[in-house]
Amino acid sequence: MTHDAKDPADAPPSTPPSMPSDAQGPANAPPSMPSDAQASRWTLLGIGRAVFVASIALGSGAGLGTLITRPPSSEAAGEAPPAPVPAGAAERAILAPLAEGASLGDFEVLDIQAVNAEGAVRLHCVRDRAKVRLDVALVTEDGPEPPAFTDRYAVFYSLKNASPEDGERLARALAEILKKNESAPTPPGMKPFTPKALPPI
Repeated sequence: MTHDAKDPADAPPSTPPSMPSDAQGPANAPPSMPSDAQASRWTLLGIGRAVFVASIALGSGAGLGTLITRPPSSEAAGEAPPAPVPAGAAERAILAPLAEGASLGDFEVLDIQAVNAEGAVRLHCVRDRAKVRLDVALVTEDGPEPPAFTDRYAVFYSLKNASPEDGERLARALAEILKKNESAPTPPGMKPFTPKALPPI
């Protein structure tokens, strides 16, 4: 028995499977609007963010203004401390005949300075790498006893690459010179001097 073959064109058209209603819903549904609570929350967040940004901007501006208006310090500007003032006639009168380049013991006098803010006349003496700083001030009963002194003046020393014996010897030698010149007027600004931590020489 023969069967007539069916022409594919005669077959009823196939229908695509239907999509689930859940898949179709979001594509066709209108966009959801935020609730009143969500809108209020977003508004508060926006205001808070704006206040935070504004405070940072104001703080940065104030700091920048401070940096611009504040004068630079001497340290920031790299300024060197003022140079010591050389001794004048009054200081040299109590130390005569001592002068720069002269010998004090086995050391050479490097410089003689005027009365400084501490009320002392300062000398630097050198020998090779050794350096002794001598400070002459008014004698006083307060504070430690100076290494050398006269009726009017006291002599203190600081050392660099030198021995305490060097400092003691130079202090006594300087006191002998001061003793010979005690009739000379005391240089203005001199006062009792209490030894303390001094900058390196």
